[in-house]
Amino acid sequence: MSQAISTMGPPADSSITAAEELWLAVEVTVGDDKETLDSKLNDAENRLIPIAFRHRCGLLLTQRGAGKYRVEVDPEVPCGITHELKLKL
Repeated sequence: MSQAISTMGPPADSSITAAEELWLAVEVTVGDDKETLDSKLNDAENRLIPIAFRHRCGLLLTQRGAGKYRVEVDPEVPCGITHELKLKL
């Protein structure tokens, strides 16, 4: 079972600080273990919530494939809300 968390940077026109830049999106990859998945996704959300609140944005959780997820600060999601999206594969 593999597990990974990586981060992505902000859009070029963002007003995000350099310290926040590393935490606008978190990629989560896990195997079949539901507890590990829940733990990793909760960790990713908890890392991004302060930044989302600071910029009055919500979070978007996207399932990108089997065991592959992306959690990101999204200005189109209302502040305090996490929307979930499952891409059709």
